[in-house]
Amino acid sequence: MSAFCTMKGNKEVAKLINKHCIKVEHVGQDSYLYVVIQDINSYSNNWLIKVKTRLKHDYFTNLWLAISTIAALLLLYLTLLQTSCNAIDAQGKELQGKKGLWVGLTLFLLHPIKEFKKIFRSASNKIVSVIDLKDPSDGPQ
Repeated sequence: MSAFCTMKGNKEVAKLINKHCIKVEHVGQDSYLYVVIQDINSYSNNWLIKVKTRLKHDYFTNLWLAISTIAALLLLYLTLLQTSCNAIDAQGKELQGKKGLWVGLTLFLLHPIKEFKKIFRSASNKIVSVIDLKDPSDGPQ
């Protein structure tokens, strides 16, 4: 017990443990814990898990941080929506039948899933049209 009381810091504890682990034999893949270690490493190397862990650690550690984070995101969303609506009003009725940047942004903020589907459908149609232009059945010319 007295050995632990005389420790000055983390470096001395690390030296103590390293000194005791000199004669420990590494068995590698023969270890019964090898599969568990591989599962833990693959889980912890996933980028989604890292992001989720960082969000929990930084922004959702307690109730007040979670509430303030959600409130800040809501205010940011409402600010973008108000900005785009004001820009449309400022441009007047000339954009009534047209679809400019601010109109598209407002529609995306008001109905994000519906507008995302439109954007995705438009992009996929353009990709299909490019693929149809380069039809491999025509052969080299």
